[in-house]
Amino acid sequence: MISNRDLGQAKKDMSEVYGIIREYARKRRIEFSDTKVKYLVYKGSHHTQILNKGDNVKVTYDGDKEVEEVQLYRYLGMLVDPNLNFVQWGRQIVAEVKKRTALVVRVSIKMKLNRRQSELLYRGYVRGLLNYGCSLWSTKPKVLDMIEKADREGLRLLCGALVTTSTEALYEESNLERIGVQVDRKNCLTAIRLNTVGLLSQFWGRMSLSEGQMGCILRDCLSRLNIPGDKLVEMSKEQAKRAVYRLIPRKRWHRVRKLFEEERLIARCRMSVLPTREWLCFLFPRTAIPTCRHCHLEVEYIEHLFFDCSSLDQSEFREVWNSLSSETFSTWAMAQLLRDFESPKSLELEEAIVKFVKENDVFKRV
Repeated sequence: MISNRDLGQAKKDMSEVYGIIREYARKRRIEFSDTKVKYLVYKGSHHTQILNKGDNVKVTYDGDKEVEEVQLYRYLGMLVDPNLNFVQWGRQIVAEVKKRTALVVRVSIKMKLNRRQSELLYRGYVRGLLNYGCSLWSTKPKVLDMIEKADREGLRLLCGALVTTSTEALYEESNLERIGVQVDRKNCLTAIRLNTVGLLSQFWGRMSLSEGQMGCILRDCLSRLNIPGDKLVEMSKEQAKRAVYRLIPRKRWHRVRKLFEEERLIARCRMSVLPTREWLCFLFPRTAIPTCRHCHLEVEYIEHLFFDCSSLDQSEFREVWNSLSSETFSTWAMAQLLRDFESPKSLELEEAIVKFVKENDVFKRV
């Protein structure tokens, strides 16, 4: 990769480097191939740009051999474009996330994994991919939004969330953190590592990085850690991790039910997205019928099924609800009570919901 202000020097450097490599290969009898040698010219800031549109500058080596110029440079799994906006790289990550998410879902169904096991598999196989290079692509809001959207689709499949589930409810239900939180923690570790080896000051000294978002993000991370400079340089890898996790603590995993069907039902209650006919009518307004599948008299809301439907036996569920809460039953009140995962009231309400739905076959297909 060559900056557009360094092309003149690049010609000299290329010849020198080529000669050194050829000599190294000749002495050790290594076959050397120069067919894959390529270069990309990336744009610097507006006041350092020396190339104009239409300029034809070629880099050569070994006399008159030309180096191939590319518009998309592949390096260690990254895709770099001349504008350094990483959009192509982001699209490649999104495609891979969708492919891996589909595999996680297939494995979970085939092996009959419970929710916790599926989330562990997703965190290692999908989120592990997103950790690679996040300090670079996270500097571009457009790329970050693309990747977060693909990640939310995966979380919806794991949690049983519907299309209408809000983002806040989804992240509150999921045991996995937001991508932005993981990226923030990774940036802090990167800033400490670069500062320890003395490279961070060099990055800030370069015009193209000091003016960009990368340098600002790393500088902000170090200021938030609030650690003196001499101690920061002497920190070990483990000490740096502990400091970062104190600043950005891990998300605490909440309790989940062992049976997949029960956990999916309770998760949807917590997110207020149960598959009622009213919800189906919202998705398919031309074909779905909003009236209750049991009494066929009123619109099938969640409140109607759990408290008002004359064809269902709600006496036991009403008794449990009245003993647990003084509020009138509503979707919001039920979700709030269930989200207090460690409370005995939450567990008692879960048992009452599961029993009521199973005994009355509330969401039966008709």
